[in-house]
Amino acid sequence: MVHSSTFPSAPPRRKLLLVRKAHSRPRPSTSPSVTKTHIRTTPLRLALVVFVLAVALFLRRSVIHEAHWPRVQGTVQDTRLVVDRGLETKWGGQLTWKAEYRVVYSIAGREYAVWADSGIREDSKAFAQLRIPKPLPSCSVQYDPKRPEVSVANCR
Repeated sequence: MVHSSTFPSAPPRRKLLLVRKAHSRPRPSTSPSVTKTHIRTTPLRLALVVFVLAVALFLRRSVIHEAHWPRVQGTVQDTRLVVDRGLETKWGGQLTWKAEYRVVYSIAGREYAVWADSGIREDSKAFAQLRIPKPLPSCSVQYDPKRPEVSVANCR
């Protein structure tokens, strides 16, 4: 015959379940830190999306308007050499030079001017000067009819 005093009694099942719940990890979806992080980053993500869309619409709008701007012939009256890019290295700085044309155009008897990129790039200012063509090229100018001083010249 077996006495109950020789075998220890098993713990009640209810206590065992409570112990397991106390030692288990919380699920990520119910964690307060995950919820707070999600709440903090959602407005930032939304703001970023709105900003990107606004920039895209602005760029699209300006391209559409330029496509419908009238064109006139412009004349190159001057040139200049400006620094296009500067690069700092261990051995010193290196500059890239570009040539620009001053293009003059006339709208309704009034003269306007715009600086246009020539497409000439050189590491030396002297070489950039030598590459400027003689005679100077002709250029086409697109301008905003509402504000003729706003324009884009193409001399290539």
